[in-house]
Amino acid sequence: KLRISEEKLKKAENFYEKHGAKTVIIGRWTAFLRTFTAFLAGVNGMNYPKFFLYNGIGAITWGLGNCLFGYYFGKNMDLILSIIHKIGWVTLAIIIFMILLWYIWRRWLRDYLFRNKND
Repeated sequence: KLRISEEKLKKAENFYEKHGAKTVIIGRWTAFLRTFTAFLAGVNGMNYPKFFLYNGIGAITWGLGNCLFGYYFGKNMDLILSIIHKIGWVTLAIIIFMILLWYIWRRWLRDYLFRNKND
């Protein structure tokens, strides 16, 4: 049994009504969300032709994106490895850590502002 308040359910419905098509496309690119995209679309009343269209767009862009990434990454593997060797793994880890901190900070700030706006 899921325990979801009416308020949270209404927020989810409003979000999906406003961003449903984008959610279906982005859902194709996100491993966890991909599992629930069709369910969420159905629960929120998205009609099948619209879902089929946006799911198809998401699937095509996901497939092409991965193919192109693999092709260019493989084609430029020597260059990429030489760059990684030059900057070193520590620098790469610092860059990744800073990007992660920035993402967490923005997400926290957005949630904090949204929470305070509703209070």
